[in-house]
Amino acid sequence: MNDDARQVAQAIIDRIDDAWEHEGMVPPDAVTEDALYTNMAGRFFRGRSAIVEGTRLVKETLKTRVTQRELIEARKLSDGVILALVRATAWRPEGAARVELPGYQLYLVVWDNDAWRVAAYQATRIAGTNS
Repeated sequence: MNDDARQVAQAIIDRIDDAWEHEGMVPPDAVTEDALYTNMAGRFFRGRSAIVEGTRLVKETLKTRVTQRELIEARKLSDGVILALVRATAWRPEGAARVELPGYQLYLVVWDNDAWRVAAYQATRIAGTNS
């Protein structure tokens, strides 16, 4: 568990990105059983199954895609706890137009049952951008 905070955070982000693109949801084993998630629209999800289902529905109904995630900062808060800040641009089609939704994502990553997992995740749109 001596993993570098930045490497751990990047690995989790890459895993979530890959699953979002190919499976249309957050991978169940990437989040803790009791994880918390608030998306850009302010919808709150509690628990692994709610997060997986909620992200699947968002991808399916809104056709939202994440085109870019950049790890800005990752820091070890204590043994087994990492805080990561990511800048991301999501977009969704709206008629013939593409609506971009730039924002920040804050991840609380914890060592849980012999693996790094997301315990909490907050997505926030950057002020003054498209809705």
